[in-house]
Amino acid sequence: MTSRNRCGSTFAFHIPFQSDLTETEVRATPSAAGARVCRVLIIEDNADAAETLRDLLEMAGHQVELAYSGPTGVEMARRVRPDIVLCDLGLPGMDGYEVAAALRQDPATAHVRLIAISGYAHEDDLRRSSHAGFESHLMKPVEPSLLHQFMLRS
Repeated sequence: MTSRNRCGSTFAFHIPFQSDLTETEVRATPSAAGARVCRVLIIEDNADAAETLRDLLEMAGHQVELAYSGPTGVEMARRVRPDIVLCDLGLPGMDGYEVAAALRQDPATAHVRLIAISGYAHEDDLRRSSHAGFESHLMKPVEPSLLHQFMLRS
């Protein structure tokens, strides 16, 4: 009996998930926990990052819209009237700072809570985002428990 040689390899990966949230907090939706449901606009040019954030927020019961460029995000914010905008700073068409300025100057969107999301969080980056009109600045990748805390503040 001859044996056949098989080529290739099989790999298995185990990626542990660690969260500061308790099991009850993870299962609770805003309506179940008494928090209000927010309309959220995510402006992010990285589709995977945008969709992951959307899924995370939708699992918590929020209504989420996506925009993949600065100009599209500004137009959507004017149309959708979100409660919160999560905005990347490095965007095509206009960067996050320009998006913040445009939203703050428009009476229809001036009240929106703006949260910067960036891979850069040095002191100068934080100062610049604050000056542009962002209320908060979160470092990528955003920790789910931290995002949950920011959503509860709305």
